[in-house]
Amino acid sequence: MEKTLKQIEKDLTEQLKLKGIDTSYYLNQVDTYIKNLEIIRSCQNDISENGVMVDYVMSNGKTGRKKNECVRMMLDVKKQNNDILRLLDINPDSIVSEDDVDEL
Repeated sequence: MEKTLKQIEKDLTEQLKLKGIDTSYYLNQVDTYIKNLEIIRSCQNDISENGVMVDYVMSNGKTGRKKNECVRMMLDVKKQNNDILRLLDINPDSIVSEDDVDEL
């Protein structure tokens, strides 16, 4: 998976360069995006291991079940990543290639 994250980071950085917006602010957004992918992966692993509902011990010693907090966290982080992609104007319709830059 580490190789995949490095490739995603490289691809996003390349898009910024081709768009001429590879400033420290936008590069930091890419870094946040990659770190968020690591959080998402961790949440997915936790959900796979523990399920969407988890057991817990109440203060009175009884056990109960509650939603796995990783489910909500994963959804929030995915939303943040979608917001980052919008900020960077990166979507399937806006992908720039070197040929596109040469035409300008």
